[in-house]
Amino acid sequence: MAFIKNWLKKRSAESTLQYAATCAVLAKQTGEKEFLLKGIEALSKEIEKGYEEPTSSKLHWARATLLLQQPTTKADYEKAREDLKKVLLNNEKVLEETSKEGIDIKKEIYEDLAEVEFRLGNYDDSARYFLKICLGESVADEIESPEVLHYTKGFMFDKLGKKKDALKEYEKVIEISPDLESKSLEQLSSLQSSAPEFTSRIKKINSF
Repeated sequence: MAFIKNWLKKRSAESTLQYAATCAVLAKQTGEKEFLLKGIEALSKEIEKGYEEPTSSKLHWARATLLLQQPTTKADYEKAREDLKKVLLNNEKVLEETSKEGIDIKKEIYEDLAEVEFRLGNYDDSARYFLKICLGESVADEIESPEVLHYTKGFMFDKLGKKKDALKEYEKVIEISPDLESKSLEQLSSLQSSAPEFTSRIKKINSF
């Protein structure tokens, strides 16, 4: 009996994920947010059932995706951030399920988190996620120089057309370190070499 209950529960989650995916497609085709709300509601009800991994993370990731498809409130971004961080926390189990499809889960989640934090005005956090995307997680985690973070924010603002904000960040770089240390220069050089990809990620912020 327990086996049958678990099987039915798993089928329910799979059906809900498929339903949510269909809602996302319909919302994009019609421009009607009502479909997204239906998908989000269905996923929220399914999440409340308390699934184990990797099903739980799949449901949270799906809900975050719908929330970010056509966000309208601060609450949408905050809920999406909460869902994405839960997926990151349990990333290894989800990765096992999706590795066959060649999906780089962390990179996709970092992209979404970078956008979310930027929209919420958390520019330092947004810059850190962009660094993880473009320089790699191991390199980004080793960065301790504040000038690199300010430079990254300046670069982000610059590409978004926010020239005054960009200038302020670049001025902070000069103020903190008029003569950049060699390690910082290497990190900035690496960031510059990633500029094409970095720019494409930033432009996603203005896609709504």
